[in-house]
Amino acid sequence: MTRQRRLEIKAKYRESHREKLRVANREYQARIRREQPDRARDADIAYKAKNRERLNEYERNRRKLDPEAAREACRRYRQKNLDQQRERARLYTKLHPEQNRAAARRRRALRHGATGSHTQAQLDALMLKQGGRCADCGDQFSPSTPPTVDHIVALSRGGSDSIENLRWTCRSCNSAKYNKSPLEWARIRALRERC
Repeated sequence: MTRQRRLEIKAKYRESHREKLRVANREYQARIRREQPDRARDADIAYKAKNRERLNEYERNRRKLDPEAAREACRRYRQKNLDQQRERARLYTKLHPEQNRAAARRRRALRHGATGSHTQAQLDALMLKQGGRCADCGDQFSPSTPPTVDHIVALSRGGSDSIENLRWTCRSCNSAKYNKSPLEWARIRALRERC
């Protein structure tokens, strides 16, 4: 019997006994997981690393086909691993303070119904343009005078969240300006400088 013929017979057998082989394979996998959990874990890790792109594509398609089921699976996972999720969120917040502040700014802008948006790269470019100094008092930013993002026309007064309406100011200038219009703030600053 030739090699080709043996392969044809095996393929025909697998095709006609597909379900039986699938059940036997599941039983074998379950037994290996029980008896040799380290080996099974290592095999899982190796398989996922080797097939990462294919698995990601499968997951994307599954989520597209049934988004509600995917959301429900995420909810169940979060509920089951609540402490782990909270710890992960705390760690992310600690390691990425700027992204956390950016998310807070986006939430605040949405709450006020502001139009426009900006990116972190645009804010970084604006910081370079201002030379690392407060747009109001001109102080150099440092740990004792940390920078804050100020909306020139306040969100509460209908200002945009686009980069054209933003500037970097120190915390004291931003707090003092609060939600005043640029004209009101210029008058107050002029009065302060006279005194």
